[in-house]
Parts: sequence; structure tokens; C-alpha cells
Amino acid sequence: MSKHLVPGLGRVRLDRLTPRDVQRFLTGLRGKLAPASIIKVHAVLRVALADAERMDLVPRNVAKAAKPPARGRTERRALTPRKPRRCCRC
Repeated sequence: MSKHLVPGLGRVRLDRLTPRDVQRFLTGLRGKLAPASIIKVHAVLRVALADAERMDLVPRNVAKAAKPPARGRTERRALTPRKPRRCCRC
């Protein structure tokens, strides 16, 4: 996760981080990562900022205000029964 968080948000001090910064960061990950991965990155950031908030390092958790992309549904195919294969001796 630090592979994405540090390059994307590492230049901003925690006390100056805004919901807009987080939203812009998450939007920038689209096309680079799958939606499920972006959701995980957002979750890690949200938990880290919750810890920082609990320790009074930041006034609030700005990651709560940002929305990760929708996970999106993939189309699934139903399984169909296959004809049994014939043995080469039959």
C-alpha cells in the first residue's frame, strides 16, 4: 500500500491533508488499479488517519469524506452441463 500512498500523498503534511486531496488521489488511481484495489488503498488510508486522529495528530479523518470508486459488477456466465467424453476405445 505504501507503494501507492507515499508517492500519491507523501508530499502533503497530515495536518494539511484535505478531503479534496484524498479524492483527487483516489481518482488518479483509476485506470492504474482495479476498483477493488483502490477500495483497499482507501481503507488503509482511512484506518491510518483514524489512528492519527485518536493520537491527536490530525483534527479529523479526512479520508472518511472521500468516496472510492464503485466496485462494479462483472458479467458472469452460467455453467452448462457438458457432454461426457467418449473414451478412445468405445
